[in-house]
Amino acid sequence: MKICLFPFRSASSRVIYNVMANSLVDLGHTLVEHAVAELVIAIRDFSKMTKRYSDKKYILFQIEQYVRKASFIDGLYQSEPDEIWGFDIDNESEIYTPLGYHPCLQFTTFLPKDVDVGFMGWQHGRRNTWRAVVRNKWTVLNTFDDAIREENITRARINLNIHFREGSMFTEWGRIAYFLANTQFFISETFHCSIAVPQFDSPAMYDGMVDHYLTYPEEREQRAREMTQSYKLDFDMRDILKSRL
Repeated sequence: MKICLFPFRSASSRVIYNVMANSLVDLGHTLVEHAVAELVIAIRDFSKMTKRYSDKKYILFQIEQYVRKASFIDGLYQSEPDEIWGFDIDNESEIYTPLGYHPCLQFTTFLPKDVDVGFMGWQHGRRNTWRAVVRNKWTVLNTFDDAIREENITRARINLNIHFREGSMFTEWGRIAYFLANTQFFISETFHCSIAVPQFDSPAMYDGMVDHYLTYPEEREQRAREMTQSYKLDFDMRDILKSRL
């Protein structure tokens, strides 16, 4: 099939574009320009398309959590795609679509682990509130430079996934795919994931979990191997796309 994969120009969506592009090519599809495509998959936004064609199917791969009264995100849903794929299993407007494994996620650089807990992402709002009350303060490894991101993730004994919004079950696949593909141990605030990721729902539970996995590195490493094995076996992006297209 001739497919136009329309990227959203942000660092956080590059990983999604790369995994999608490589997986589609592996499946025998051809990536082409919008005008000659049979199918258009837009990552996050259609806004920069100057024209929509009636003979094409349009899919929005929505990587931001849908929250009512958030005008920017709501606006993306009003672009009238034929389907919306997304990371939020509770959103009935979407077809839940994880960001699965592809070899292009593999790191090439692994540094010695000199950080106890590392967080890659924007550190503000409720994340600042959490960090102020927990005993095990995480180190903010906030960079979206691809090469430095690899190095920073591998430096952390424990990588952290914590939600941007309160009460979320949104799965931050754009972050955790890196951990899972590269056998990098992480813990997460409660979210939907069939992989056996250690999860916490309070600052006290977070601190206890960090204490435990810093004390028992062999268990930490074994859990990381098990999570990666499950991800590669059950969440191959090529298999996911086969079931969607």
